[in-house]
Amino acid sequence: MSIHFSVMSGKLEGLRAISTNTATNDYCVKQNADGKEDNICTKCYSHAMLRTYRKNMAPALQRNSDLLSKRLLYKADIPFTNDAYIRINAHGELINCIHFENICRIAEHNPQTVFALWTKRNDIVREELACRPKPANLILIYSNPKIGHIMTKPPRGFDRSFNNVPADMAPERQNCTGQKCITCMLCYTIGNGVDTIVEKVKKY
Repeated sequence: MSIHFSVMSGKLEGLRAISTNTATNDYCVKQNADGKEDNICTKCYSHAMLRTYRKNMAPALQRNSDLLSKRLLYKADIPFTNDAYIRINAHGELINCIHFENICRIAEHNPQTVFALWTKRNDIVREELACRPKPANLILIYSNPKIGHIMTKPPRGFDRSFNNVPADMAPERQNCTGQKCITCMLCYTIGNGVDTIVEKVKKY
């Protein structure tokens, strides 16, 4: 089996992604069922899509979950890509330290590509980065789970924070405003000086 790259649509049109199965990730399932109004995971687009019109994606995402989290990739397993940018976790979340280490290995094997990884699992990132350097072409974005609480400084080891706010909160700070990522690139550009991304909460 080989790692599956998803061709994205909508806001992410023009990008490919390496994603995993949200519906079988214990962390995602627990957070989605949390019930707290200010937890962005309770409004998860991925859970909604995989239950309905994107059910057919689940097998490919589950293969990625298994490939990336159960053992370290051998060099022969690591895919080559000539994409300029790859999104990590358009669906899903880091599963464990093996998963994150494999993403780092994929990035190191493809220095010509910028990889941008969204995660709430600061615990996993912190543990791994205590043992190894972050690849220079991997952008780490902390996906802030708390709605309406803008993190002005990302956690140690992260390059940016991604924050969700109610539509009427801090409109002057909302710099993710519905345009396609490929024409914005705030999240995907290394060293652009932007460390805080703010988007209004979407409804799915």
